[in-house]
Amino acid sequence: MVEEKPNVKNQLYSPKFFAKKDVIIYAIIAVCLILSFILVPVLLKTKNAMGFSVSKDGKTVFTYNLLDDEIIFSNDDDILISKIESDGKVKIKLSYANGTFNELVIDKANGYISVNDSSCKNSTCVHSGKLKDKGAILCIPNGLKITPIADDSLILGGGA
Repeated sequence: MVEEKPNVKNQLYSPKFFAKKDVIIYAIIAVCLILSFILVPVLLKTKNAMGFSVSKDGKTVFTYNLLDDEIIFSNDDDILISKIESDGKVKIKLSYANGTFNELVIDKANGYISVNDSSCKNSTCVHSGKLKDKGAILCIPNGLKITPIADDSLILGGGA
């Protein structure tokens, strides 16, 4: 008797494109990707600024409330402040005792603040652009720091 060899071609496994477990894993990955595109922008969304705080050497010079269109100046005898309003913008010049200055512009309609002119050497603060909701404008030589305020505490006369 001659033994027949099994037909190898008929016994080859023809794999399916996806197994059931693969489909479940791909579905979970797809759901995670979709959720990440939805949740990441929501979680990273910043609050709109309610105003701005301007400080020199760590002391608040003034705060500006966008909602009430109110500027609250602090009492600092070392800083001469001049304010000019025109065309929906407020131009504030801060002149310091050592002869240096910063000139700020607040655009009420668009809700931003910027440094228009400065006595510092490189004028990096002037080139920093407009500050609206996040970030800060710094003028390190003059000790100036401008930051947005997202809560009521600083605007209503609290300290920074």
